[in-house]
Amino acid sequence: MLRAVEETRELSGIPISREGPSISHILFADDTMIFCRASVEEGAEVMNILRVYEEASGQMVNNNKCSVSFSPKTRTETRGSILTALGMREVRDQGKYLELPSQIGRTKRYITERVEERTRGWKGKLLSQAGKEVLIKSVMSAIPNYVMNYFNSL
Repeated sequence: MLRAVEETRELSGIPISREGPSISHILFADDTMIFCRASVEEGAEVMNILRVYEEASGQMVNNNKCSVSFSPKTRTETRGSILTALGMREVRDQGKYLELPSQIGRTKRYITERVEERTRGWKGKLLSQAGKEVLIKSVMSAIPNYVMNYFNSL
């Protein structure tokens, strides 16, 4: 249903790149992320799809476990009207999912934080400068590889 409304332009996904396709949803085990434009109309369309899902499956969406995250450029009035229409709460920092940041922006803070976290205990170890460089390079190459391999397997 999400693909169908995206094809009819009733729901707009998020483009992966300028020339690439857009994504309207990602499904993980028992979690779902839905991406759309910040408008009451698209929010209503998502809620409509969720209602149909509830009726067809007999399962209910738990709004206490659902949250909405907005782009920083979304106006406060728009956020309020969407949250009221959806009956959900806003979450500004989604945290991590499967050890990856839920929101990825232009900053590379995630990678630098992981490198600092991994190298924090090395100060007390007796490593030469060359040894530290080798360890840092191995950690720095492993983190992006993990992220890329994870998304490659989806």
